[in-house]
Amino acid sequence: MLKPDPPKRQLVEAAIREAFAGARLGDGVSLVEAEAIDGYYERRSLAEAHRLRQFEITDDWTALTSSDLDSENLAHLDPEGLRYYLPAFMLRLLDDYQYGEMWCVGTIGRLDQRHPYPLGFMELLTNDQRAAVAAYVEALPELVELGYEDAAIIDRSLAQVWRAHIDGAAT
Repeated sequence: MLKPDPPKRQLVEAAIREAFAGARLGDGVSLVEAEAIDGYYERRSLAEAHRLRQFEITDDWTALTSSDLDSENLAHLDPEGLRYYLPAFMLRLLDDYQYGEMWCVGTIGRLDQRHPYPLGFMELLTNDQRAAVAAYVEALPELVELGYEDAAIIDRSLAQVWRAHIDGAAT
């Protein structure tokens, strides 16, 4: 459920959209490939998942739909894959947070960079992208009624990782 602070939400959304504008998947792991890595498709090989990638949206994360983002496999994304998909998941979280839903768990888990994963993700982000994610993490508890455990994860991650990137302070 959203809390009433549209101006803050609009600012956070605009920062995410601006910082990640033009982000592309490139050679990163796609969501279909992440599902294959997880073994979700018992008879689908990783090679088949690579072939199916041609039908995925890989050049405009803003065009991804909620059904595109119904993935339980964010943990299997590599740094490029996470950089591409994370802004879409963050914006979806503002609209449709549901405590315990696997895509929500995955999004919160990937925002929690206290134990950097995937390795190289933070280094791949630009200063503007880090600042936008930091502003999002800071505002999230005010914009969404997070479950207790998710709120604790976000609070700790803000204190230990993202606070240093507020307003692009860290490089």
